[in-house]
Amino acid sequence: MIDSKINNEVVDSFAGIPLTESRPLLPSEVKHLRKVINNSHILLSILCIANFAVFNVILILLKDYPPYTYQRLFLFALFIGMFFYSVYILAIKNKSNGVYKRAIAAGNVKVYFGRFGYMTPNTRNLLIKLQNIYPDAENLIELFAKDDVIYSINGSVVNSYNEVELTSGAVVPVDVAVFSAPKDWAEVLGDEQVERRRLSPAERKEVKEFCNLVRNTNRQIYFIYMVPVFMVAMVIFNELFNLSIYQQVLAVTIICSGIYIFLLTKASVNTQVFFDDLDVGWVLVKTYESDESDESDESDSEGKQNIIEYLPVSLRLWSINSVPSPWRQNNQLKKLVSLWK
Repeated sequence: MIDSKINNEVVDSFAGIPLTESRPLLPSEVKHLRKVINNSHILLSILCIANFAVFNVILILLKDYPPYTYQRLFLFALFIGMFFYSVYILAIKNKSNGVYKRAIAAGNVKVYFGRFGYMTPNTRNLLIKLQNIYPDAENLIELFAKDDVIYSINGSVVNSYNEVELTSGAVVPVDVAVFSAPKDWAEVLGDEQVERRRLSPAERKEVKEFCNLVRNTNRQIYFIYMVPVFMVAMVIFNELFNLSIYQQVLAVTIICSGIYIFLLTKASVNTQVFFDDLDVGWVLVKTYESDESDESDESDSEGKQNIIEYLPVSLRLWSINSVPSPWRQNNQLKKLVSLWK
């Protein structure tokens, strides 16, 4: 992501804050990360020993209780609960250790500095949970170089594992020609002063890639949904209808295929509006003055000027003050698609 910021074609942002720079990890920070990795290894070793000990104790206790008793059920539930909790901890620690090792190998972190802008509800809830933020001031957020995981907030290292949603979008062109928007376009946004500008080649490419990304994701997600639907339908047909196994499979396959095609068609219609935006080739530009003024500058009485852009057909938010809106090329969507490549 750092390279994309350097080539001036794509801007990466987190919670409305664009990527500012990357900085090298200090020796003390590398030492701290290594210590965290070693501590997690010790914790995992203790969990393995504890599971082994509990398993042996349960085997001994089971001999004292007859089968099909509440005592045996409780012991089994205790072991299963502890086992799955250990597996969960193992998975989390293994994932976080991988992040730390890649960070040490990369030797740097990504720096996001500025005021928070428009963000997704998940990001907002995460920031509220972490607490060490300044809602009305500039914040310094650092993420690991190779992973979208928070390293520090305003100088304080975040010890918990927090994966975030990043947005990567084409840079809004500067000094671009702006024209008055047609009256019917302006009426949709309820402002006669709406202007418009042409989509840049990089922006057109992004919209097209996003449409293809969504279509691929829909195919994969809906196919996964159809697996349990197919299994449940097979059970229902077996109970309600006197059919051979071949007839059951054929009937359920036809039904699931119809549902799958319907969902894909509906999703395709929703995606088509973005292709319509491409055909139009414009972005609506709306400028307004915010009520907030900079207290450090008493001469500024008009407040801050904000520029919001929308796609004309879908009316999806395109950018706020040149920062891409959160839905654009979201990293979580990319990761979901990459799992099936």
